Amino acid sequence: MSQNIIARSDWRFRVDKALETIEQLEPGLYSAILSQSTIQAGQLSNINAEAFASQEDINGKKIQWILLDSSILNHWSRNRLAGTIFHEALHHKFWEKYRSLFQDEQSLKKEHEYIYNQELQFLKRLNALEEQIYLVQLMKEQGIKVYK
Repeated sequence: MSQNIIARSDWRFRVDKALETIEQLEPGLYSAILSQSTIQAGQLSNINAEAFASQEDINGKKIQWILLDSSILNHWSRNRLAGTIFHEALHHKFWEKYRSLFQDEQSLKKEHEYIYNQELQFLKRLNALEEQIYLVQLMKEQGIKVYK
């Protein structure tokens, strides 16, 4: 499994299991996560999010982060965690398309609409009904269009 996971051992085990799920359904994205991303788990107290993607450019080298809050690693199912990592990895995949120096509210909304709907399709392929219900509710609360 990935050597790019910064987490205590029990959280690392859960992340590895979620990555196995991604590997089964999305081997290309799984490979991109392993080769391009570092997953860090811990307390995300400075932001209002349970997970997020970040990207840095240090001396011309692109560094991609997937940050996961401890609360989701302690309580979420393997499928929900896999869906979340899948979601954050898609932000990296489409970073250049939707995020530029001139990112506006509309492009961010379009990015989230696409990624949330891709995550929903991923969860459907897992037959993860509880996770699908949660995600659709979250999308509706955020005013994100749910594709049919």
